[in-house]
Amino acid sequence: MHIHTVTASALSLLLLTISAPAAAVDRSGFYVFAGSGKATVEWTAQEEGGADGERRHSARPSSSLLGAGYRVNRHLALEMADVRTGGVRQQGVGLLSARSRSVGVVGVVPLGPWELFAKAGVARTTHTFEPDRARRTAAAAEARSRRSHSVVSLGARFHLTPSLSIRVDRGVLGAPDRTFLADSGIDASNTRQWTAGVNYQF
Repeated sequence: MHIHTVTASALSLLLLTISAPAAAVDRSGFYVFAGSGKATVEWTAQEEGGADGERRHSARPSSSLLGAGYRVNRHLALEMADVRTGGVRQQGVGLLSARSRSVGVVGVVPLGPWELFAKAGVARTTHTFEPDRARRTAAAAEARSRRSHSVVSLGARFHLTPSLSIRVDRGVLGAPDRTFLADSGIDASNTRQWTAGVNYQF
């Protein structure tokens, strides 16, 4: 009988030890986040002069992130986000910018004060291209692409307090459609972005 009592007490203590950290890091509820950083935009375009003038371009404009989410439990959250990149101007080509709005499911891996997360969802990305005067015509003063696509991003959080954390996000914006590429004179475009900011939980 004494052995059963000790065993039961030991099991109770073990369960209490395991469940206590889980309760301490339970961060369910609504939260908001914002950040800023850089984007890497790469594209190829025909320079003035025809096919022989095709060149590959690359630039690193600013990037911003604004969003909100709901933490379901320790390992699952739902988020919506708005990502924007600053305009990229290439002499002789034009000004290229992008904005992406997304909703997704977030999987979270808690590691003490750290959390790693991955998000998968759908996004609506808008690319805008304003050609330089030398390339501008009455029929193509501006090109715009709105495209829905799947999206995957990665990130990490470090909790400073139960409510406030530092957050880093890394993702890829969807490519513009073929009509946009044809209208803008761009042969291909690729945009990656990262941001660092804060996450506040209510």
